[in-house]
Amino acid sequence: AAVARIGGDEFAIVLRGLATAGKAQKVARKIHRNITQPFSLGGNRVSIDVNIGIAPCDAEYDSPEEILRDADIAMHYAKERKDGPAVFTKELRHRFLERVRFEMDLRHAVERNELSMHYQPIVSLLDGRLSGFEALLRWHHPEFGNIPPNKFIPIAESSDLIQPITNWILLETTKQIAAWQKIGSDLADLEVSVNIAGRHLSSDDLSDQVENALENSGIRPETLKLEITESTAMENAERSISLLNRLKGLGVKLSIDDFGTGYSSLSYLHRLPFDTLKIDRSFVSGAGERGEDSGILQTIISLGTNLKMRLVAEGIETEAQLAMLRNLGCDYGQGYLISKPRAAEDIEKLLYERHAWLPSSKDPAIELHSDSDSQPHIPLF
Repeated sequence: AAVARIGGDEFAIVLRGLATAGKAQKVARKIHRNITQPFSLGGNRVSIDVNIGIAPCDAEYDSPEEILRDADIAMHYAKERKDGPAVFTKELRHRFLERVRFEMDLRHAVERNELSMHYQPIVSLLDGRLSGFEALLRWHHPEFGNIPPNKFIPIAESSDLIQPITNWILLETTKQIAAWQKIGSDLADLEVSVNIAGRHLSSDDLSDQVENALENSGIRPETLKLEITESTAMENAERSISLLNRLKGLGVKLSIDDFGTGYSSLSYLHRLPFDTLKIDRSFVSGAGERGEDSGILQTIISLGTNLKMRLVAEGIETEAQLAMLRNLGCDYGQGYLISKPRAAEDIEKLLYERHAWLPSSKDPAIELHSDSDSQPHIPLF
C-alpha cells in the first residue's frame, strides 16, 4: 500500500491485490472506524470526522488523475450521505456533473429573474386568524423547468451561493409583507418567516443583511421571523447563543424549526432566544388520525408551553390532525389542509377576499401535498 497527502486535509491510499470493490470497502470501513474513535486531548474528549471515497482501478482509466477525480466524487457523496465509505459508480458521476451544472446556473438565477417566492399561510388553530407566512424559495430553470427545492437548496447551502440568495430572499419577502400589511388594519401585524441556513447563520454579514432588509422595507422588526433548524442551533450551542442574541438585538423574532428531529440539550434550549417552536411534520403524521400515538407530540407541546414559546405545527393535512392539535393545546399551524404554498399574486387575491383559512365541515376533499417542500432531503449529486 502507498499513502500520500494530496491536499490540506486530504490523503490518498493506493491498495494492490484487492479483487473486488467490496474488499476495498472492508478496508475503508476499518480505517474509518479507527480514525473516528474518540480520544483524549488536553483533558478533553474529541473525535475526528472522516469521509472516504473509493475508485476501483480498471481499464477505463488512462491516468492516475482520472482515478483521483472519481475517488473525490465518491468521497463527496460519502460526506453528504454520512453513512461510511462510498464506492464510485457512473451514476455518481452523472449526479456530480448535474450538480455542477445546476450550481453554475444557480449563480445567475437571481439576475435572470428565475427565482421567486411562494408563501404558505400560518394560522391560529383556535379561530383561523391569519398570523403570517413561511416564505419558500422556487427556481424555474429555463431548460429544466421547476427544480425541486430539495435539489437546489442543498447546492446553495454547500457553496458560497447561500449568502447572496438569502439576501435576495430577505429583501423580496420584507418588501412583500410590507405591501400586504397595508391592505387593511387587520393585516398590519402579519409576519413573514425566512429560513436561515446553518452556514449563513455563522457569517458576519447576516445581521447586516437583515438590518438592510428592515430599513428598505420599513416593516417593524418584530414582523420578520428567522427560522433556524434545531440541528443547526445545537451544532455549536454556545456559539449559536451569541449569534442568535445578536440577531435578536435587531428586534426580529426567532423560530426553532423542525423541532424534535435533532438532539437538543434542554440545558441549552432554554438559553437560546427563540420565540417560536415549530413541530416537525413527522410528529403530526405519526400521532395517528385519532391521536392514539400522540405522547411525544404532547411532550413537545408541553415543553414549548413551559418555555413560553409560540407553538406551530407543520404538515397539517387532515381535519382529524387539526382537531387533535387543538385538543393538545397547539397554538398555530400550517399545512395543505390550510393552504399549499402559493405565489404572491395568489396570496394577495386571497387577502383582499379575507379568505377563511380553516376548512368547514362542508369543504370538498382537501388536496394533499405533492409539493417538494415536504420531501425528504436528497443528496447533493
